[in-house]
Amino acid sequence: MRCFFGIRRHAAGAHPGRALGLVAALLLAVWYSPAAWAQQQTGTIKGRAEDTQGAPVSGVKITVFGKSLIGGVQERTTGADGEFRFLQLPPGRYTLHAEAAGLRSQHEEGIALGLGTTVTRILRLEPRTAEEVITVIGKVPVVDVEKVTVGQSVSGDLLEGIASGRTYQEAVQILPGVTGGGNPTIHGGSSYSNQYLVDGVNTTDPTTNTFSLNFNFDAIEELEVITGTFSPEYGNVTGGVVNVVTKSGSNEFTLDSSLYFASDRLMMEGIDEQPRDFTTILFNVNAGGPIIVDKLWYFLSLEYDDSTSQLPRESPIPDLDGQAHAKRHFQSLYWLAKLTYALDAHNRFTLLGQGDPTRIDNTSQDATMENAAETHQDQGGLLASLRWDGQYDPWAFKVQGAYKTQFLDIFPQERVDSGSLFAFPGVLGFGHLSDKNDFGVAPGCLGQDQLAPGQTLDPTCSQDVQSAASFGQGYHYDLDTGASRVGSGTDYYIQRTRWQLTATASYFLDGTPLGDHELKIGTDLAWLRDEETSRYPGGASYFLDADLDGDGVADPYAAWISSSDDNEFSSANDGRIFAGFLLDNWKLWERLLLQPGLRVEKAVYENYKGEAVLDFFVLSPRFGFSLDLTGDGRTRLHGGYGQLYETGNLQLSKFVGKSIGTRLAWYDPETGRYVEDPGYVRLQGGEAGTTIDQDALEPMRTDEYQIGIERALTKTFGVDLTYIHRYTRHAWEDDETNLIWNQAGTDVIGSYDGTGQQTFRLTSLDDAYRRYDAIELAGVKQLADNWSLNANYTLSWYRGTTEEMLTRAFDNPRQNIYLDGYLPDDHRQTIKAQALYRFDFGLSLGVSYLYETGGPFSKYFLNDYDGDWTNRQAPRGLDPHDDLTSSADDRQLRLPDYTRLDLRVAFNFQKTTGLNLDLLADITNALNASTCTAIENRVTDSGTFGQCVNRQQPFQTQVGLRFRY
Repeated sequence: MRCFFGIRRHAAGAHPGRALGLVAALLLAVWYSPAAWAQQQTGTIKGRAEDTQGAPVSGVKITVFGKSLIGGVQERTTGADGEFRFLQLPPGRYTLHAEAAGLRSQHEEGIALGLGTTVTRILRLEPRTAEEVITVIGKVPVVDVEKVTVGQSVSGDLLEGIASGRTYQEAVQILPGVTGGGNPTIHGGSSYSNQYLVDGVNTTDPTTNTFSLNFNFDAIEELEVITGTFSPEYGNVTGGVVNVVTKSGSNEFTLDSSLYFASDRLMMEGIDEQPRDFTTILFNVNAGGPIIVDKLWYFLSLEYDDSTSQLPRESPIPDLDGQAHAKRHFQSLYWLAKLTYALDAHNRFTLLGQGDPTRIDNTSQDATMENAAETHQDQGGLLASLRWDGQYDPWAFKVQGAYKTQFLDIFPQERVDSGSLFAFPGVLGFGHLSDKNDFGVAPGCLGQDQLAPGQTLDPTCSQDVQSAASFGQGYHYDLDTGASRVGSGTDYYIQRTRWQLTATASYFLDGTPLGDHELKIGTDLAWLRDEETSRYPGGASYFLDADLDGDGVADPYAAWISSSDDNEFSSANDGRIFAGFLLDNWKLWERLLLQPGLRVEKAVYENYKGEAVLDFFVLSPRFGFSLDLTGDGRTRLHGGYGQLYETGNLQLSKFVGKSIGTRLAWYDPETGRYVEDPGYVRLQGGEAGTTIDQDALEPMRTDEYQIGIERALTKTFGVDLTYIHRYTRHAWEDDETNLIWNQAGTDVIGSYDGTGQQTFRLTSLDDAYRRYDAIELAGVKQLADNWSLNANYTLSWYRGTTEEMLTRAFDNPRQNIYLDGYLPDDHRQTIKAQALYRFDFGLSLGVSYLYETGGPFSKYFLNDYDGDWTNRQAPRGLDPHDDLTSSADDRQLRLPDYTRLDLRVAFNFQKTTGLNLDLLADITNALNASTCTAIENRVTDSGTFGQCVNRQQPFQTQVGLRFRY
């Protein structure tokens, strides 16, 4: 029996009419209510004015102001309950002032406010004496007793004080439960299970559900990562939420510019490591200020990055070992423009534009790849958004509309003719950045005389691909050694677009018999599109020296050859998301906050024909709580439950539909042609290559449970101990339904329909799962007494049958018994720590440390049908060793434990010269560890299994200058 919270809707009447009517009424109410965007990009300062006996004081004038707050001073007057609140305050530092007739004024400076945080102040007002004003320096409470979510907000102070890769994607890695690369796995979610927000805009790639926007690191005001207990404001996410707020202007002109340089001349090679070249030049500038004081501010940001890098000169391919691989050359130009306008004390508008054009030469950087097989990549995009924030106490509104487009153009490196990063229109995020010639297209297909007896020619085929001058200049894959040779197998151009409208309305209901409420209602609408054109370079993909026909004799050449004249396909896929949510931040009593909520989401993703491939309607309940155990704001018990869903992405609808069709053929030395074997007809791709199981398909679901306790040990230092459990079922996967495999699962002996066609089916598999359990201990010391600390330890277990989306899992039923095991990101123990100390005379020292146990990997054997190493002979993460029939001698396969120590030394000359100039030096991998980060996991004839194919970058130094005004 399927759970109610996961109703699938494929046609009218597919679920109870009463439920649909209620949901429709709810969403209609959301849509027609005054509204604004859902996710938190601001914070709140609130509190209560009391007399010395603890009784509320009315008529107290409370004012708040700060550099980040446009519109000037905000003012509130306490009512009979003595309470006040300031909503939608941008992150920054604030001053709070309270005054009333006959009472001593209170003045508090330096209140640091982060994303989604609530600062509460109890103001004890004494009768006026000779001393009129009490002034204190504000500190944010270590424990936010009104915080329900699990995660952390990282301030710009810490980010600029430690060495980093200068990207928000890398900055995310400092949090517990986060592993992986630029698209991390967070608490057991896959790399496509996260959501990325920049200034309130969902910038997540609509096709792959990964990050899709880059910008100047110094433009970040604050970074928040939510790793659990999501409120219903967030949907289509089962990993984590990365929330970035960029800087804004102020009433003062500011300038921040820097120049960084790194090179292999500042690098120390490992003892056994081959040399590699490396150079980076990074320049950025940020400027902001007033156009109209207190009314209209601007902020501009620009970053130019030009870097080259190279793999170590070691390879498991004998003839490539010791050779220098072609250098990766990366060029990017990230720009941002932002206007903030305060119409009056109640209304604020923000206009944002961003672009990130980038070109990359030799992007693959694979130690098993010849230089001739490298690829070139152009990418970029444009983001534009307009947001309104309104405050009409007790109402608060937010609304935001946004347009995000991005392109990705990947093709063989040898086809690069010319290109410029600054060529119009690339700098604005549109169009092709590089001009290309037509090398490697090879139109045509196998002719009728080259087909197996009984096979018919594709009706769209009239040209002979083998007569084309560029035939065969595509991908060559050597199955004896595992080398990639001659040409790239990739040639496609993609443009992806997201139109978005998000909105919320909050109503504050105070003083009810059952406590105080912040009632939120919101909506999230999105229209998505993916347009792609792809080709098969050279018209064929070669497999060299492999016994693909199973006769015991190596075949000189086998090839997958295009089966249509144009050797090309174009598609356009569309998606629509209509979501709404209800949320109550319910202060049941002074020490207990409850957060019940419900998200309603309808998502439709269509294939190139306009047919709905995914059509889901889900109800997602969420609940979180925070209890002030001791009543003094120093100890918080927190936890929650969430039923999280991924309702799809455009990659899934693209998968079910049209693709380039290919046929498998062998080289005939007598005729010098490629022909099909009548007993071994195989077809891949094409319109018949994929199907969808509408009756079984379910949205991917994750059930999450969390419980933890947080304690302030001092005024600036606190620790948190949390247990997290997540179980994901129906992970996005497919299976193959037409081929008949031999008993060993190494080759295909027929097909159910007799065509030899591979047919992949998108469906919900009960065995496609992931399970994550972790115990996390985290400690945070705020920046005080010149130093700060952020440290955590994680003990976790992460296992399942599929780690990503649409993998080769379940494609070969004979291999299913080996799928279950610990997944690659199962780093059993992880230690992370960042520390910053600032000396009074201008010197600052930053330390960042990471230790993690090695993740598992599998041993892969050659599959004759795939022409690739896709078979296991033991469960995931195990080596079958000598006895393939018994598990008694299976051995665990894990990468070595990884450790990294990075340092930043900076000296500011302002106190010595009056010039706000920093001299910087970053040292990454200060221990010069040369840990192997990738291992040859294929069993090839050359016997290189277990050989290291990549190592962590050695000790290297980056120097820089930063000037601020």
